Amino acid sequence: GLSQTSLRILSSPANSAVQGGTAWEQKWGDDFPFPGQNCVLCPANWKWEGGDTCYYYPEGKKSWEESHQFCSSRNSTLLLIKDQAKLNLVGTFPRGTYWFGLIFRRQQRTWYWTDNTPLTEEQKPWTKQIRVTQPCGYFYHGTIYSGTCSEENYFICEKPAIQLQRGNNHWQEDWFVRPE
Repeated sequence: GLSQTSLRILSSPANSAVQGGTAWEQKWGDDFPFPGQNCVLCPANWKWEGGDTCYYYPEGKKSWEESHQFCSSRNSTLLLIKDQAKLNLVGTFPRGTYWFGLIFRRQQRTWYWTDNTPLTEEQKPWTKQIRVTQPCGYFYHGTIYSGTCSEENYFICEKPAIQLQRGNNHWQEDWFVRPE
């Protein structure tokens, strides 16, 4: 895991391109981050697109199940698009088509997210293009559809970002991981 020491090393003056302190000290001083704001940390090669989530964009295409297993093996889930704001955000991502974590469970006769929560009534208006005959959800240029699970598509994994906050002495080295 990431320790407080490694966070201090990452933000030390020796790792800064600016002489006389880190770049953020030069620009913001004690006001970084802005009052009331916290910082987030994502694993290497994962991207932060705002909010409290990190995203990983694998290069290749896979079936829905292979995509799901790939993300699970990295302690993450297939992209979950559970609200309109996330739907809008995904529309800004680099590729136009992605598998995401929605699947029709025939035994329960309903759609479920890969975090085991059912599709809600509030979510149904923007998932109106899904069909039970094609049980795996995908995103295509701003709209949610469902397709045959064996098709190969790009996909996105997501996981919660590590939340960092400042300690009481307000020095840059006083960052710590917020306990869950």
